[in-house]
Amino acid sequence: MTEWEIIYSLLETIRDNEINDDDKMSVDYLRHVLYSYRADSIKNDHEMSEEIFQEYKLIFEKDNQLFVAKNLPDIIYDKSRYGISILDMYGTELPVVSKEEAVNSQKSKMYVPPYIAYIQNQRIYVKINQESLNTKSTEMQNLYTILNGPTKELSISCILAKPTDGVNYDWKKTPFPFYTNKLNTIKQNILRREFGIMLEVKKDDIQNARADNIIYQDESKLYK
Repeated sequence: MTEWEIIYSLLETIRDNEINDDDKMSVDYLRHVLYSYRADSIKNDHEMSEEIFQEYKLIFEKDNQLFVAKNLPDIIYDKSRYGISILDMYGTELPVVSKEEAVNSQKSKMYVPPYIAYIQNQRIYVKINQESLNTKSTEMQNLYTILNGPTKELSISCILAKPTDGVNYDWKKTPFPFYTNKLNTIKQNILRREFGIMLEVKKDDIQNARADNIIYQDESKLYK
């Protein structure tokens, strides 16, 4: 289901219930609310699926021995699971970790990773172990070639707070990046909390709604 289909499904239900609140019945307002509820649900979920990830392009700059991307978008993650991967030109995924994990891996005497990619202060840093370039590692050679090229552009796979930031995202055509089996629940939550509309739902949906209600947090706590 596309974002457009979700929004107009909400609008149809709101109008059917004869609610007249011009401010809340605007498409822009409903899209903002939908993004907030989506972020809240994802942050409190213990499992992630591919359908919530999107691609975003980053431009890296060289900074001494590091490559730095400063144009990081708003991403949904927490300290225990970053859920971000760098994608090379062949689609190989190279995980991005926290600064703490990166420091600990560098201290290891048993294994020196071929590269380190970590997040700090809303920036992604990449450091390539020069010795790994001599091991004929295709992934490292590709990464090194791109970062030393004229564009220094790489894509990352991540959970974007604003789906519209994603590469080639069209809100009227692209499937909305959210769990397919929870779309009805999020729509019901929006209708109930924002408009006071209660719909008849199946038992499974009621259980999901109750669980979401328990973990619901203020919007200001959604992003770190």
